[in-house]
Amino acid sequence: MDKEISTRALARFLDVSSKTIAAWAADGIVTRTVHGKYDLTRSVQGFARHMRGLVAAKGGEGPAALVAGERASLLKLQAERAEFELQKMAGELVDVDPMEAHTVAEWRKLRSLMLTLPTRVGSLAGLTAAQTASRMTC
Repeated sequence: MDKEISTRALARFLDVSSKTIAAWAADGIVTRTVHGKYDLTRSVQGFARHMRGLVAAKGGEGPAALVAGERASLLKLQAERAEFELQKMAGELVDVDPMEAHTVAEWRKLRSLMLTLPTRVGSLAGLTAAQTASRMTC
């Protein structure tokens, strides 16, 4: 017969409580031989089957599935980055910073021209800068 182990020792070995061992014995996960004693080999095998079943129910095969999922995410991000680089090289995308700097510079030029407009119109009408300024107040 295989080695027998106490409830407390099996609980410590599987890192669970004694109550969990009792519940698993009732569910047939671990194998009880006599009151307070368990068949070590069959109990560990039952525990392993139980844990594999839990992992499979969650839709994965443990760490391997997690690594595969993370790798798939990484590959997707790398593909998106490569697509952006291709679009940028083809001229379909532009960098925001240079475009924003160009737009701000153009708006500043327009503002400067708009601010000089009253003086220019006033000079065309034969007015001095002071006369133009006095007529600008509302």
